[in-house]
Amino acid sequence: LGATASGLAFAVCLLTMLSYLPMFFQSGLGFAPQQAGLLMLPIAIPLFVVPRLVAAHLTHRLSGRTLLTIGLSLIAAGLAWVGLEIPQLHYLALLPGLLLMGIGAGLLNGETAKVSMSAIPPERAGMASGISGTLRFSGIVIGFAVFGAILFARIGERVTAGLPTASEVDAPTLIHAIGTGNLSGFNAPALHELALNSFGAGYQSVMYVAACFALVAAVLAWTLISSADTAAADHRVRAS
Repeated sequence: LGATASGLAFAVCLLTMLSYLPMFFQSGLGFAPQQAGLLMLPIAIPLFVVPRLVAAHLTHRLSGRTLLTIGLSLIAAGLAWVGLEIPQLHYLALLPGLLLMGIGAGLLNGETAKVSMSAIPPERAGMASGISGTLRFSGIVIGFAVFGAILFARIGERVTAGLPTASEVDAPTLIHAIGTGNLSGFNAPALHELALNSFGAGYQSVMYVAACFALVAAVLAWTLISSADTAAADHRVRAS
């Protein structure tokens, strides 16, 4: 159950951001699609590098429970950092949070499946692997749906509160335009400023909710995963 919660949180809180953040970089920060992809490297590089460092230096020192808890906590901290700084609409302010997310994801990548296998008899390893894969894809779908609803709801609140009464653009039209990345404000300076603020507020809410989800998953991982069953490799050797 602890590994399942960790895998679900990894998909919901991190994998969905691999699509949401590039959209924010393009619409909110004005980067081209290729640039937006490159700006995801602070997450992508640790995602592949950190598991190798974990295998070489940490698996014989820390239990699987500890690694999963630290990874989820780092993702939660990174999301909270990005959420705090995102209204500035400046990439460098987000960079530390992106790095924290990437490092946390690197700790989880591979370790989640390893911990799942430790609690399942060898003859049922296929079932555990199937559950892990299903949860990962289900988490992406759930994350997209939930965060999309939060994004549009928050944008709707800001637009409804800030839309001038004399505006020729009705609120639903503006909300839909902002949510889909059109921040031009229909060539009206006041609406453009409202669109930018609403877009930033929407993404801020998404990041904060994702951070809370990751933090809850970290608590569940620490509570539910057995430290004995996921002990560090050298501790297992000594015990045997």
